[in-house]
Amino acid sequence: PLVQQVAALARGTGLIDVFWLLGFVLGLWLVARLGRIRMQLAGFAGMVAGMLVLWVSTLLAGGSGQYIALVFTGFVVFNLFMNMGPNSTTFILPTELYPTQLRATGSGFAAAISKIGATAGVLALPLVESAWGVPAVLALVALVSLLGLSSTWAFGIYGHGLTLEEHQTRVLPMHRHAATTSDFS
Repeated sequence: PLVQQVAALARGTGLIDVFWLLGFVLGLWLVARLGRIRMQLAGFAGMVAGMLVLWVSTLLAGGSGQYIALVFTGFVVFNLFMNMGPNSTTFILPTELYPTQLRATGSGFAAAISKIGATAGVLALPLVESAWGVPAVLALVALVSLLGLSSTWAFGIYGHGLTLEEHQTRVLPMHRHAATTSDFS
């Protein structure tokens, strides 16, 4: 009985992990075709959709336990798009957005911010769940994903098809002059 339960959990987790891996593979395939910003936008949009599917499953009569296929679909969509989008682009974008002298710092900053977000989630989500329940947690994750989508849309610098040198000399939307490596010396 307990061994069978653990085996069933392992199979279910393994099946969801397949979609994590597929997300990364899809990201590798799409990065040259869509560009980093579009890939990140699509990833955040898919994450919002996945969380909304999960959220809806909690509101239906009988609760999410009655709608296993819907819950599974929500998890799959969320994980696939998370790994295809933001989980991949977190490590790609800093190499394009920062000049050579600051590239390692930019990559470290991006990694640190993602770890801060992960830590905040681990600490906050159980509190949200105990106060307002699972639907509130799912809505909050959807809202944070929507914030990622909105900030990428508003501040994303499209460099698809440009070399690193061309990308670094583009006029940034928030600056009145072209950013060159001498600006960062």
